[in-house]
Amino acid sequence: MMNKYLVSFVIILLVAQVNSRDLQSRSVAAENRRTTLPPVSLTTCGPIPTNCPCGIVLPANSLCYRCKRNCPTTTTRRPTTTKSITTTQRPSTVPPTTTRAPTTKIPTSAPTTKSPTSASTTLLPATTKAPTAPPTTVAPTTPPGPTTKAPTAPPTTVAPTTNLPKVWSPRYGDAIPPINCPMPTSWTQDVTSLPVHPQSATWKSKATRTTIHPDFGGNWDGGPFGIPYTLVSNLPLVNVDFSGGYTSESDYNGGTRPIARYPFPITNPPLAIEGAPQGDAGDQHVLVLDVNSCKLFETWITSQTGNTFKANNGAVFSLNNFQDRPIGWTSGDAAGLPILPGLVTYDDVVVKGVINHAIRFTVSVSQQGFIYPARHFAGSQHNNNYPPMGARLRLRASFDCNTFVSTEARVICTAMKKYGLINADNGSDWYISGAPHPSWNDDHLGELKSLNVINNFDYVDTGAPICTSTDCSTVSPVYPTGGAEWV
Repeated sequence: MMNKYLVSFVIILLVAQVNSRDLQSRSVAAENRRTTLPPVSLTTCGPIPTNCPCGIVLPANSLCYRCKRNCPTTTTRRPTTTKSITTTQRPSTVPPTTTRAPTTKIPTSAPTTKSPTSASTTLLPATTKAPTAPPTTVAPTTPPGPTTKAPTAPPTTVAPTTNLPKVWSPRYGDAIPPINCPMPTSWTQDVTSLPVHPQSATWKSKATRTTIHPDFGGNWDGGPFGIPYTLVSNLPLVNVDFSGGYTSESDYNGGTRPIARYPFPITNPPLAIEGAPQGDAGDQHVLVLDVNSCKLFETWITSQTGNTFKANNGAVFSLNNFQDRPIGWTSGDAAGLPILPGLVTYDDVVVKGVINHAIRFTVSVSQQGFIYPARHFAGSQHNNNYPPMGARLRLRASFDCNTFVSTEARVICTAMKKYGLINADNGSDWYISGAPHPSWNDDHLGELKSLNVINNFDYVDTGAPICTSTDCSTVSPVYPTGGAEWV
């Protein structure tokens, strides 16, 4: 019996020695494979992605294979990677050891069942160390790299650009930014319910033509035509000389008479002046709206020579705190009104599809009088049978705007019913004003030329009196006041 136990013990020792040698040879092979890996060098793995992890050995097909980015030095990294490889391979040697022992012991005897357990206990320490290795590789090294770069990645370049000078000119086809400036209430009042003025038929009879004419479009004499406007932001002020014009009825915006200070662009794009570059003299209006302050700068008979500007009149309208100009004061218009609020624009008609204000128009002959919201006249007739400045015309509700084929004509038609048109200057009869834009379809706008004023329009009674130069200075206006900043 003693010999049997002795033989069994010898066999167990031999099996354990064989397993130990097999395990040692596998560990050496693994170490040989590790040492044949390419050296840790930033130059051997090509471009390093920004998310290259630290302290982790990646697959051999990775661009970051054994590379580092914003990590500790190589010497601190290698021992952790060696542990990682050793511990991940060790568990794979344990199952073969435990399965081989029973297969060699089955023919022997029952007591040999205790022997594998004693042999396996020599391997347990290795398996218990394996889980402890991975946590030491990732925890200390991962946070420093990307987290230090993240805050510096988006250096805000947008904020400073909001303070840079900017110019938008629809006359040259520029898309305009949103305009968050209120328009004068005298231009945005709904007049659908106002009664017809007693002088309506008489005033209409003084006209030399009978139909509406759009005095703006996309192409005439080589380019877009109409009264241009320009939007600006953070533009520096330049001198505008009003000497030789209406110096006593102009606004100087901090300048000293006769030199005003207005935010006019000089180049890129140049200041848009009515009639330029076609060379058509006209009224040479300039309309500039500062979209930040909501100040509207308008001039009349404007010229530019290099960096020098001259004009016969200048008016500054603060749209956020609108006030009428003083009684008897002119502006870019003979009626003393702002021009921009009454223009038909491409942005309103085509982009937005709606006009929310009255439309500016002209008549050839007017009386020497004005009616609110006008503040000034330029008529030649001492006769109230001619329309005054500020008179409002309205398209009759019975007219069907769907008569027109184009959307442009229908949008303008609808506005003439709700808000009407305001007589703002002397010019050709029934000419409605708009801003130039290269994308206007002149054929679509041309549909309006068939609209007969005599048969389809009426002057409406606003309830305000007709005034001469100063006899209305004490009369309270019917509409809410609006107007200019006076200097």
